[in-house]
Amino acid sequence: MSRPLARRAGRPVRAAVVLAAVALLLAPVFSPMARAGEAQTLESGLSNVDWAQHPGAAVGGIVAMVLGGLLASAGVGCAVALVGAVVPRLRDGVDAAARGAPAGRLWLVGSLALGGVLLALAALAKTGVAAVSVVAAIALGIPTLVLFLVGALGAIPLLGERLLGGSGPAASPLARSVTASMALTLGLLPAFVPMLVPLGFLVGLVGLGWPLGVGIQAASRLFVRRS
Repeated sequence: MSRPLARRAGRPVRAAVVLAAVALLLAPVFSPMARAGEAQTLESGLSNVDWAQHPGAAVGGIVAMVLGGLLASAGVGCAVALVGAVVPRLRDGVDAAARGAPAGRLWLVGSLALGGVLLALAALAKTGVAAVSVVAAIALGIPTLVLFLVGALGAIPLLGERLLGGSGPAASPLARSVTASMALTLGLLPAFVPMLVPLGFLVGLVGLGWPLGVGIQAASRLFVRRS
């Protein structure tokens, strides 16, 4: 089989893998809705426990939560590296968008866009019309989520590269992605300390705003190129 034919034959496979990866990433968004009753029952059961009489269990629970968060963040880094390996052209294009503009500007654009979407959804939710809220969530939420996921392909590996310092450019995409995702998870821990909540909020904006800004930058570059 010639190379052009092989490339054409591989496109449906890559598309299927990308759709499957997006579906897996979207699953945690919708799964809490299905388990709302179970979560409420678990929360009520935990609130009835006198943790002062079981300090070891409380400490063990906190450690388990931290380790679980780190494991989940490592999984996010692996997913980013995996999708980037399957669609290298998309990864390279988003990486160029992430490197082609100042990180501060991309972070500001993404944070403002995210804030605007959340404010719009909150305002529409107060109207009390369920149909309007659902349509707005689909019309605003899905494009924002897609831009965030696409932007993460470039923002997360680039963040890991900068965090690794001099060895960052030579590190593998997997090492860079896992380093960045775990660093973001650890950076969110100050949010659980009352005096350090602003620091955790700032890290959260970096983790959400920068990838969204990169996704917007990549989409705008693609639009300009095709127009």
